[in-house]
Amino acid sequence: ANESKSARERADEIIRITREARPLINSRKYKEAIALLQPAMQRFPNEEGIRSLHEKVREEMDAARVAESAQQEVAITDKPTSRPVVTLAPAPAPPTSPAPPPSQVQRPASFLPKYIGIAAVAATLIFGGVYFIANKKPALSGVSVLVRVSPAGAIVTVGDQTCQQADCKFALPRGKYEVSARLPGYESASQAVTVDAADLNLSMALTPLLTKIQIATNLETGSVTLDGKPAGPLQAGTFRAEGIAAGRHSLKITGPESAEASFQFESEPGRLPNLIGKVFAKEVDALVVANLDSRADLFTADATRAVSVAGRNVPVNSSGVRAINSLGSGAHEIKVGGADGPVYLLNTGPAPSMTVFLEAHRDTGTLLVQTRQDGTVVFIDNRRYSRLTEQGVISIPLPARKYAVRVEKPGFESPAAQQVQIARSRVNRIAFNLLPLRRFQGTPAEVPSAPPYTPATAPVEVARQPPVTVTPTDARDWESLKDSRDVTALESFRRKHPTGTFSEQALHRLEEIRKQQDDIARRQKEQAEAALRLRDAERLKAADAEKKNEETQAIRVAIEQYARAFESKKLERLLAVWPGMPGQTQNTLKRTFKDAKSISLRLSPD
Repeated sequence: ANESKSARERADEIIRITREARPLINSRKYKEAIALLQPAMQRFPNEEGIRSLHEKVREEMDAARVAESAQQEVAITDKPTSRPVVTLAPAPAPPTSPAPPPSQVQRPASFLPKYIGIAAVAATLIFGGVYFIANKKPALSGVSVLVRVSPAGAIVTVGDQTCQQADCKFALPRGKYEVSARLPGYESASQAVTVDAADLNLSMALTPLLTKIQIATNLETGSVTLDGKPAGPLQAGTFRAEGIAAGRHSLKITGPESAEASFQFESEPGRLPNLIGKVFAKEVDALVVANLDSRADLFTADATRAVSVAGRNVPVNSSGVRAINSLGSGAHEIKVGGADGPVYLLNTGPAPSMTVFLEAHRDTGTLLVQTRQDGTVVFIDNRRYSRLTEQGVISIPLPARKYAVRVEKPGFESPAAQQVQIARSRVNRIAFNLLPLRRFQGTPAEVPSAPPYTPATAPVEVARQPPVTVTPTDARDWESLKDSRDVTALESFRRKHPTGTFSEQALHRLEEIRKQQDDIARRQKEQAEAALRLRDAERLKAADAEKKNEETQAIRVAIEQYARAFESKKLERLLAVWPGMPGQTQNTLKRTFKDAKSISLRLSPD
């Protein structure tokens, strides 16, 4: 009930803001609209409708400034005695084939006559008493489009319009649109529609996302049990499971030296998971986080220990829960206990999740590698780590000491290695800027293989004594390859032992590695192409800014030329600057020059 009330209040507030902002924009009260929308953008940073309205205000303000680009003061020291100041809209550009100017006056650049025409009409209107007022085109009433989304509470976006009601009604001009709906805990949906003369009714049903389990520990080894059944081992201290069905579940993690943690929870598709009872922990510190989008509930085995997120204390509410309702997407630092307490990193997302952090009482810290790219390989002391980056980051538990860290990703330049000192119970961050290769095309090359790195042990090569007992050749060879990702070595093993006991296992291992490599290559290609598109867009933006600066300089030249000709009170000089001056304007200026003893004209771009 509280969740529904909060969603309704948020939706009502967004609708109120958009309803108040639109009349202000339509009546050109831009400052009032900005004052309304600017705080709203800070409160609702992911609200597309408010952002679109804010951009619309900025665009119309820029257009208004262009329309008022000629501001002048005209002083006539005979009659009239005062100096009127008039702000005008630009006049239409002069004809494309102007009469040639006299030789003593230099012709302006190709687009200067447009701005000179603006200045000339501005001065003429002052004396002729004629005013041009730009009338805004009436808004189109549009075609009625009704969108119903199940379940209720989803944010529906069509073009620059946003709605969060059970029945969202839009008035749209004819054309093609993308209708999208999003709701935390559900897969976002979109539908392309064509709006014509007939009214349109749309229905969209969102699919709920199932709960996922994420476990991060500093344990050397361990196993996970879900609902009393083995779910798998800890790999490099981590475990992940997706698609957890609705209902009540029990989760248990066991490690070496009697380390253990367990709890029960209830999951429902599209909903925040709910912890049942308490968290049990033995020989480890335990933190359990139930997360859905911007909401998170935090639970510790020792309820008396303080918990802070990004340096801010999270108190226990009246329900006995440490609840947060305003988390942004991405990584968040969570600290449990005092100065020497463990620090964890939580990655939030739109899907419901149960994340478990376990910290054994060991001299370890956490390395956070940030690359802003998925599928990046991390090397620690030149040994390849077993997992790749997800959402551009990866968290690695390490013994407290100094390490050399580098990263690689096909299609990207490899940055230099960096040194990092891992401190006990601390998060030690290190960032790499991966730049795409300009000529990256096709399928990325395979990442060079390297020995796997196990974070629970120091990365030191240890010589192994040969076994005392004699084992078959294929078993001995397979023992050294069973955890390998070296495709060449596995293929060589199958050629050497085609009918051996482990040949089938080697084949399955090869198929698994190749499938993972294909998936990684596809994602890497997409990310590299996206990075190239972003780079091209930035270059285009810079070119547009340079062009705008050139046009500004041209406007200044045009204004200066017209001002000098106007102050001379000689119509022939004005015609040299603006050959296409209308006849009525010429007659007005003749009378002006005849009546005025002297004239000073100052024009400047806004």
